[in-house]
Amino acid sequence: MRYLKKALPQQAMSRFLKSAATNAERIRQLSREQHFGTNFECPFLQENQCRIYPVRPYACRNFHATNHYNCIVAYENPSDLSIPDTFILELHAAGQGHKSGFEKALAARGFDMRIYDMSTAFIDLSGDGDARKRYVKGKRTFPHAIIIETKEIF
Repeated sequence: MRYLKKALPQQAMSRFLKSAATNAERIRQLSREQHFGTNFECPFLQENQCRIYPVRPYACRNFHATNHYNCIVAYENPSDLSIPDTFILELHAAGQGHKSGFEKALAARGFDMRIYDMSTAFIDLSGDGDARKRYVKGKRTFPHAIIIETKEIF
Protein backbone atom coordinates (compact mmCIF):
# COMPACT_ATOMS: atom_id res chain seq x y z
CA MET A 1 0.00 0.00 0.00
CA ARG A 2 2.91 2.33 0.76
CA TYR A 3 4.30 1.65 -2.72
CA LEU A 4 0.95 2.32 -4.37
CA LYS A 5 0.43 5.59 -2.54
CA LYS A 6 3.98 6.74 -3.16
CA ALA A 7 4.66 5.60 -6.73
CA LEU A 8 1.33 5.75 -8.52
CA PRO A 9 -1.32 8.41 -9.12
CA GLN A 10 -4.61 8.24 -7.21
CA GLN A 11 -6.49 7.36 -10.41
CA ALA A 12 -4.44 4.16 -10.66
CA MET A 13 -5.53 3.22 -7.14
CA SER A 14 -9.15 3.78 -8.15
CA ARG A 15 -8.73 1.49 -11.18
CA PHE A 16 -7.10 -1.20 -9.01
CA LEU A 17 -9.93 -1.03 -6.48
CA LYS A 18 -12.61 -1.17 -9.18
CA SER A 19 -10.99 -4.25 -10.72
CA ALA A 20 -10.57 -5.89 -7.30
CA ALA A 21 -14.22 -5.17 -6.46
CA THR A 22 -15.35 -6.79 -9.72
CA ASN A 23 -13.27 -9.87 -8.88
CA ALA A 24 -14.50 -9.96 -5.28
CA GLU A 25 -18.14 -9.83 -6.37
CA ARG A 26 -17.61 -12.86 -8.62
CA ILE A 27 -15.42 -14.75 -6.13
CA ARG A 28 -17.91 -14.44 -3.27
CA GLN A 29 -20.48 -16.29 -5.40
CA LEU A 30 -18.20 -19.27 -6.02
CA SER A 31 -17.48 -22.38 -4.03
CA ARG A 32 -13.87 -23.03 -3.02
CA GLU A 33 -13.51 -25.54 -5.88
CA GLN A 34 -15.00 -23.15 -8.41
CA HIS A 35 -12.69 -20.38 -7.18
CA PHE A 36 -9.61 -22.57 -7.73
CA GLY A 37 -10.84 -23.48 -11.20
CA THR A 38 -11.43 -19.89 -12.31
CA ASN A 39 -8.91 -17.29 -13.40
CA PHE A 40 -9.50 -13.67 -12.55
CA GLU A 41 -7.86 -10.64 -14.07
CA CYS A 42 -5.15 -9.32 -11.81
CA PRO A 43 -6.20 -5.85 -10.58
CA PHE A 44 -2.61 -4.68 -11.00
CA LEU A 45 -2.13 -5.87 -14.59
CA GLN A 46 -2.96 -3.03 -16.96
CA GLU A 47 -2.09 -2.83 -20.64
CA ASN A 48 -0.16 -6.11 -20.22
CA GLN A 49 2.12 -4.59 -17.60
CA CYS A 50 2.34 -5.27 -13.91
CA ARG A 51 1.90 -1.90 -12.21
CA ILE A 52 3.29 -3.21 -8.91
CA TYR A 53 6.22 -5.14 -10.33
CA PRO A 54 8.80 -4.02 -7.70
CA VAL A 55 6.50 -5.23 -4.89
CA ARG A 56 4.64 -8.05 -6.67
CA PRO A 57 3.46 -11.06 -4.65
CA TYR A 58 5.80 -14.01 -4.24
CA ALA A 59 3.59 -16.23 -6.39
CA CYS A 60 4.23 -13.84 -9.28
CA ARG A 61 7.95 -13.65 -8.56
CA ASN A 62 8.33 -17.41 -8.94
CA PHE A 63 6.32 -17.77 -12.14
CA HIS A 64 8.82 -18.22 -14.96
CA ALA A 65 6.86 -19.33 -18.02
CA THR A 66 9.02 -20.30 -20.97
CA ASN A 67 6.32 -21.23 -23.48
CA HIS A 68 3.94 -18.42 -24.37
CA TYR A 69 1.41 -20.74 -26.03
CA ASN A 70 1.16 -23.15 -23.06
CA CYS A 71 0.88 -20.20 -20.70
CA ILE A 72 -2.14 -18.85 -22.61
CA VAL A 73 -3.76 -22.28 -22.89
CA ALA A 74 -3.27 -22.91 -19.16
CA TYR A 75 -4.75 -19.51 -18.28
CA GLU A 76 -7.77 -20.09 -20.51
CA ASN A 77 -8.30 -23.59 -19.08
CA PRO A 78 -7.47 -23.36 -15.37
CA SER A 79 -9.11 -26.67 -14.50
CA ASP A 80 -7.15 -28.65 -17.10
CA LEU A 81 -4.19 -29.98 -15.14
CA SER A 82 -2.93 -31.97 -18.14
CA ILE A 83 -1.41 -28.86 -19.75
CA PRO A 84 2.36 -29.14 -19.30
CA ASP A 85 4.14 -26.70 -17.00
CA THR A 86 6.37 -24.31 -18.88
CA PHE A 87 8.75 -23.28 -16.12
CA ILE A 88 12.42 -24.14 -15.75
CA LEU A 89 12.38 -26.93 -13.16
CA GLU A 90 15.62 -25.93 -11.39
CA LEU A 91 14.67 -22.25 -11.21
CA HIS A 92 11.21 -23.09 -9.92
CA ALA A 93 12.62 -25.50 -7.31
CA ALA A 94 15.08 -22.86 -6.08
CA GLY A 95 12.26 -20.33 -5.81
CA GLN A 96 10.06 -22.79 -3.93
CA GLY A 97 12.93 -23.54 -1.54
CA HIS A 98 13.39 -19.84 -0.84
CA LYS A 99 9.65 -19.41 -0.30
CA SER A 100 9.47 -22.38 2.05
CA GLY A 101 12.39 -21.16 4.17
CA PHE A 102 10.96 -17.65 4.32
CA GLU A 103 7.54 -18.97 5.37
CA LYS A 104 9.09 -21.11 8.11
CA ALA A 105 10.93 -18.08 9.47
CA LEU A 106 7.73 -16.00 9.47
CA ALA A 107 5.75 -18.79 11.15
CA ALA A 108 8.44 -19.18 13.82
CA ARG A 109 7.99 -15.48 14.62
CA GLY A 110 4.22 -15.91 14.95
CA PHE A 111 3.10 -13.91 11.90
CA ASP A 112 -0.27 -14.54 10.23
CA MET A 113 0.38 -17.32 7.72
CA ARG A 114 -3.08 -17.46 6.15
CA ILE A 115 -3.18 -17.20 2.38
CA TYR A 116 -5.72 -14.63 1.26
CA ASP A 117 -7.39 -14.00 -2.06
CA MET A 118 -5.49 -11.01 -3.46
CA SER A 119 -8.49 -8.98 -4.64
CA THR A 120 -10.46 -9.23 -1.40
CA ALA A 121 -7.32 -8.65 0.70
CA PHE A 122 -6.45 -5.56 -1.34
CA ILE A 123 -9.93 -4.14 -0.76
CA ASP A 124 -9.51 -4.72 3.00
CA LEU A 125 -6.05 -3.18 2.97
CA SER A 126 -7.15 -0.06 1.11
CA GLY A 127 -9.55 0.95 3.85
CA ASP A 128 -7.62 -0.18 6.90
CA GLY A 129 -4.46 1.09 8.53
CA ASP A 130 -4.21 -1.70 11.11
CA ALA A 131 -3.48 -4.66 8.82
CA ARG A 132 0.25 -4.60 9.58
CA LYS A 133 -0.38 -4.63 13.34
CA ARG A 134 -2.69 -7.65 13.01
CA TYR A 135 -0.19 -9.44 10.75
CA VAL A 136 2.69 -9.01 13.19
CA LYS A 137 0.51 -10.23 16.08
CA GLY A 138 -0.47 -13.35 14.12
CA LYS A 139 -4.10 -12.28 13.98
CA ARG A 140 -6.26 -12.39 10.88
CA THR A 141 -4.63 -9.65 8.81
CA PHE A 142 -7.54 -9.02 6.44
CA PRO A 143 -10.79 -9.54 8.41
CA HIS A 144 -13.14 -9.42 5.41
CA ALA A 145 -10.93 -11.11 2.81
CA ILE A 146 -11.43 -14.64 1.57
CA ILE A 147 -8.98 -17.08 3.09
CA ILE A 148 -7.62 -19.42 0.43
CA GLU A 149 -5.65 -21.60 2.78
CA THR A 150 -4.51 -21.67 6.37
CA LYS A 151 -0.90 -22.81 6.33
CA GLU A 152 0.58 -24.78 9.14
CA ILE A 153 4.32 -24.75 8.66
CA PHE A 154 6.49 -27.19 10.55
